[in-house]
Amino acid sequence: MESGVLIFLLILALAVYIIFLGMVAKPQWSVYAYLLVWILIPKASRMVYVTGEDLAGGDITLFIFFETASVLAILLALFYRRKRYRIKMYRLERNTMLVFLAASVISFIIASGIMSGVMPYGMSGMWEFINANSFAHFRLLNFLGIIYAIVFFLGCVAFITTKRDSEILLFIIALTGVELVIEVIFLYYLHLIPSLLQWTMHKSGRFMSIMYTDFDMVGQIIIASTTCALYFIMTRRLYVYLLLLPLMMLPSALTFQRAPLLGLVAALILFSHCIIAQKKMRLFVYAGVIVVLLLMALDAGKILTSAAGGAFTGGPRESLTSSDSFFGRMMIWTRVSEIIVFLFPFGAGPGMVFLALNYEVPSYLSSILDLFVGDLSLYRYYLLIASAEYTTGVHNVYLEHIAEFGLLGLISLVMFITAIAKNFLSYRRESAKGMVEYDLQVAQACVYAVLLGLGLQSCFESASRVYFLYAMLFFLSFRFRSFSNTQQNLKLEECRDPL
Repeated sequence: MESGVLIFLLILALAVYIIFLGMVAKPQWSVYAYLLVWILIPKASRMVYVTGEDLAGGDITLFIFFETASVLAILLALFYRRKRYRIKMYRLERNTMLVFLAASVISFIIASGIMSGVMPYGMSGMWEFINANSFAHFRLLNFLGIIYAIVFFLGCVAFITTKRDSEILLFIIALTGVELVIEVIFLYYLHLIPSLLQWTMHKSGRFMSIMYTDFDMVGQIIIASTTCALYFIMTRRLYVYLLLLPLMMLPSALTFQRAPLLGLVAALILFSHCIIAQKKMRLFVYAGVIVVLLLMALDAGKILTSAAGGAFTGGPRESLTSSDSFFGRMMIWTRVSEIIVFLFPFGAGPGMVFLALNYEVPSYLSSILDLFVGDLSLYRYYLLIASAEYTTGVHNVYLEHIAEFGLLGLISLVMFITAIAKNFLSYRRESAKGMVEYDLQVAQACVYAVLLGLGLQSCFESASRVYFLYAMLFFLSFRFRSFSNTQQNLKLEECRDPL
């Protein structure tokens, strides 16, 4: 069968999918479908396997088709049910998303080179370099990932209106951890399908998952899924399932990275602190956390993960047996800081910072680099990147965000953190009053624990195209806050009018 026929049938099936979710099914289903696509559609399923042709450099995947269809279904549902379901947001919630949208659109337009004629020569040279070394569709997909996340966010605001609706979102995220554990056991360890091993295991031996093909993203998903699983364990009193938590953490350990472990430990600390009332139980949790942190300080995690890497790859991962990992990142952060200064107040464009690092810019931070010149094993990181001999990621979400979107990116980041901090403080005050039901307190603890875990991991790693996860958590922090306010008002009314 010709590839054109297969593509036509695929588009026809997706059209039915869009119409069903947008006009026939309950509107919440379109939101759930978007999350399920992230879980069930492997990011490695390239269209070349379906059509026999290499589409756009091999970057076009089945996942992109289904993700786009899910976003269109949400848009159709928003339009078709616009009279019944209104998009109502807090002012800070709305303004944060508007600033982020503006930052993304402006950065994408400027980085495309459309306005090169009115930009300083050096900046235009940077964007010309980026465009010459990347596919146009790759730059577009990075931008669409942001737009898709915003559409998903609007779908959540309009259609996720009850606690049960919100719990389903948490349940789907918890399921991602179950999927990763199954994949680790059957594909990573047992090699039941050898042909899929190239997408499950990185060449260094690290688990990257056929669903994500990115070990950084695996670490983020495990932080979220493990904490969401704890929500259901605590609210449903299924304490026996606590014994399975180490198994859910296994995929994160097999990424051979310490940042996800640090994020997961931080998430568990905050979650435990928020929901455990007895001080003795808190001390027990903190003691266990201290042991884990001591092991990390003594590089026990490095030794264990290095040995595990050798079991799968025939040798330990080099960066895990050396002491320059953190200082190597400092060289990268120095380089990206120079990119930020060079392009300010603009940015390199969505997902393009890894290429911008290879462009020749003035060494604004040479005084800092002089501190490391004596150690050539560290200074070589900077030299290799600056000379375009080596391409790498930023390894810091915050710096990457500012480098991508410039001044507006910085403003949106500050607004995001401010909104989360205000909601968290509001949650703690309400919990102290005892006027919010237990399940809702645990749900809010879950959201803020995940955000803290992801926030700490993001200081040392960065994963691509996970805007949807941050958008969902941002939404839930406001939605659970509104649920809490509603409950408090109801209780105050009961106190005023006991009849």
